[in-house]
Amino acid sequence: KEESVATFKGNEFFCYDLSTTPIQSSTDEITLSFRTLQRNGLMLHTGKSADYVNLSLKSGAVWLVINLGSGAFEALVEPVNGKFNDNAWHDVRVTRNLRQVNTVSVTQGHRIWSGASVGHPP
Repeated sequence: KEESVATFKGNEFFCYDLSTTPIQSSTDEITLSFRTLQRNGLMLHTGKSADYVNLSLKSGAVWLVINLGSGAFEALVEPVNGKFNDNAWHDVRVTRNLRQVNTVSVTQGHRIWSGASVGHPP
């Protein structure tokens, strides 16, 4: 797979219209790195109505909301001490297989915070 890299400052954003060539896959992996001092903010949103992925910062924690058409799954990933809005680089990884979110992890150095979900049947 080809990797893409983008850097955003302040209120910049990237928009890519998938409506003409939608992604039809049974598995996905979303990875991104971020560094911020902001407590709240949208990092990724794709989809609409009942089929979407939303990844954001909520009070300094990584908040994932995914609805794959059978109900929303929410995961809040928080470090034991501090918050992720500490101006250090953090790597986020979300994996999905069919309608199940397998892992949501945030890496800082060698520490990993993660959550998992058993999805709803189709």
